[in-house]
Amino acid sequence: MAFPNAVNLSMPSEDVPLSPSSSAYIPGLSRRQRVDRILQDLRDKHRWSFKDFIRYMVTEELNEPKGRSTTYRAEILVNAIYSQPEVVKKLGEVSVEFNSTAENSGLVPRIQTELRQLQRKGTLAAFELEKAPAAMDIPGLAKRVQEGAPELWQLLANITTPTLRECDTSKAYNGNLVMLCSLLASTFAPIKSNSFPMLIGLYLHSMGVKRRVINFLAGLGICPNYQTLISKWDALAELGQVLNLLRRYSQIYS
Repeated sequence: MAFPNAVNLSMPSEDVPLSPSSSAYIPGLSRRQRVDRILQDLRDKHRWSFKDFIRYMVTEELNEPKGRSTTYRAEILVNAIYSQPEVVKKLGEVSVEFNSTAENSGLVPRIQTELRQLQRKGTLAAFELEKAPAAMDIPGLAKRVQEGAPELWQLLANITTPTLRECDTSKAYNGNLVMLCSLLASTFAPIKSNSFPMLIGLYLHSMGVKRRVINFLAGLGICPNYQTLISKWDALAELGQVLNLLRRYSQIYS
């Protein structure tokens, strides 16, 4: 949603013409004194609380064609809050609900940016036949995913942490979080982020897992389908080294 550039809730409204005396500027007041004066005028001159003012500002439509619409006013109000970090911070300190809403505004594009970053850094990137298996660093994958996508990692850790859990989910269940991140990354970019699912599939195939099981897991996004794995199998000259790394990874998170 595009917001007006100018944010000034106290600007003279086109809705109600102001008399010369009521629109005269009052000099010599501090910002705090002006706040107190405006709130006092709300109470004394209009018999409104600040809650009343906010409510009617965004809900009461005018019949006059040149008046400000409630949509316009709502946009100004939202922009006045979210465009000022110090305001967002202060409101978040006194309201858990507001803090959650503020943090989640723009969440989707930020998470998508982190997923792209995991691609660019090679953490959850495209599978490369010519890449040295040792360079994949499977045991260090959790740390690199956490560093490459910190907001996504923390979000998943928070979601998957029940109230009574005493341990740190991001440490005790980092393998689970890696899997969740891999699912999101490979769903977001099936070709550019297929390295980890491909390694899982090749490992399962090497361990003799049957075709129907692999295809079942492929349907869940955990690994590619059986035909895709077979097409890569013969081309991997260093497959044994890859499998050793995967076995080591499974031991670390078992």
